[in-house]
Amino acid sequence: MTEVAYRLEPHGSGTRFTYDHTGFTGAGGFFMAKILGSVRTKMLTTGLPAVLSDLDDQGALRPKNP
Repeated sequence: MTEVAYRLEPHGSGTRFTYDHTGFTGAGGFFMAKILGSVRTKMLTTGLPAVLSDLDDQGALRPKNP
């Protein structure tokens, strides 16, 4: 079993986001961590910033323009 933890902490004038995925064990866990590493990198460098840029100041999703 693995565990995912997300932390949001004040940092300067913004917020620090920390993502930890732990609990991988053995050879299978090593390979799974490697496979998921590339997915996680894309999610955190491409997917998350795109979603965050679509949020208004209150955290609600802005309506899409047709």
